[in-house]
Amino acid sequence: MHQLYIEKTSPRGRQICAALTLAHLLEIGLPAAKWEITDTGEMFGVVRASGNDALTAICDYAEFLHRAVVRVDADDGVTAWTNCYVLASYRGTALGVWAQVRRRPLDRTEAA
Repeated sequence: MHQLYIEKTSPRGRQICAALTLAHLLEIGLPAAKWEITDTGEMFGVVRASGNDALTAICDYAEFLHRAVVRVDADDGVTAWTNCYVLASYRGTALGVWAQVRRRPLDRTEAA
């Protein structure tokens, strides 16, 4: 494990901590995600996989971070999907990982 001591009170310091946290997550080999580090040092990841691969990826993050997957069902009248995400603090950095899992096209009776 990498041990670097960086002040965490300024936005820049929190960004540096988030960058090191991201490096650690990448080193571990969790599923691929598109990551963003905010100007205040939080991290947000989006899993770009589809279907069961996306759900498996989010579950892998949840297991690693010791958190539950939050699932929110939604539809637009044509397609149904589930937004899945995990929120946690890891190595002092607040982070969230999100994926959208398409469930199925809606038939006319469901869309009505």
